[in-house]
Amino acid sequence: MNTNHKTSFRKIFCLKLAMLSILAVKGDSIEPGYIPINGLEQWIYYLGHDADKPLILFLHGGPGTPETPFLLKYNQNLAENFIVVLWEQRGAGKSYRKKIPDSTMTVAQFVEDAHAVTQFIKQKFKRDQIYLMGHSWGTLIGIKAAEKYPEDYLAYFALSQISHTEKENQITYNWLKEKAEKENNKKAIRQLEGIGQASETRPYSLQQVAKLIKWVNYYGGAAFYQEPKGCYILVKTVLRTSVYSFWEKFRYPKGENFSLKKLHAEISVTNLFDEIDEIKVPIVFMHGKEDYQIPMEAAKLYFQYIQAPYKSFIEFEECAHGLLIEQPEKFKAAVLEEINKIKVL
Repeated sequence: MNTNHKTSFRKIFCLKLAMLSILAVKGDSIEPGYIPINGLEQWIYYLGHDADKPLILFLHGGPGTPETPFLLKYNQNLAENFIVVLWEQRGAGKSYRKKIPDSTMTVAQFVEDAHAVTQFIKQKFKRDQIYLMGHSWGTLIGIKAAEKYPEDYLAYFALSQISHTEKENQITYNWLKEKAEKENNKKAIRQLEGIGQASETRPYSLQQVAKLIKWVNYYGGAAFYQEPKGCYILVKTVLRTSVYSFWEKFRYPKGENFSLKKLHAEISVTNLFDEIDEIKVPIVFMHGKEDYQIPMEAAKLYFQYIQAPYKSFIEFEECAHGLLIEQPEKFKAAVLEEINKIKVL
């Protein structure tokens, strides 16, 4: 092969590589997969097909409860306007491993993981900034990441923002006692009295939280559906999803249990009033009015306390903890409206 042919071959080869690189992002589908994040392979799914759309990094709840199956079932409408990056966090879903070091299961580590995922996304899609969105447990990671790395984010969207665990549990407990006493639910009253009221010196154990959430779900203030069997609908969604293999569906609750056990103690003493009083990116809080897993009353208090260049609090009527899948059209419309407002700041 002469020099001219070698040069032509190299040019064609480089051109093909460049085209493949473009297609990997610009094509009809953006392939999910594992990426190395701070020493652990973690899984990412991309909801959406147009790589030129605005990017949202979504931080799922739990801890340990990836919402990939739920967003794929209920929130496909987001793909019309965004690429939503669904990251399954360390110890959760496809990112669950038996031998994850206990020392890495901390809020601080998850914040650094979120930062690393952000850098990966920014580089992959050639963006200077992206939108950050957290739900429930994900809001604890989200607000800390936005506060620590504001240069990465155009805005932060908080869906059921965690702020002060003790206060949240107190509000939830009082609401449940009132509900149970009103209908003379003796079983609920007995279990609630056995749990007792949370306090600064007496945070709830994981077992106590589980009992509390059981009754929150029963009375329509828990995750996603205002009916006693709402949680079973979510279980069916995980079991029927095509995203997970049979064994991954089997491991899904293992990831939940693992994450809860490792992170509960730290979450139980959360008080953002003592940690974050200002954030340098626009913030949008969205909350279901009937949410008593993370009561709206507590989130509003923190919203009034925290300072930001732009703040907005949006209430969702007849909606509990899972506003994005309970009211997907209203949720999408609210996100688009807030982004349009933020763009003109």
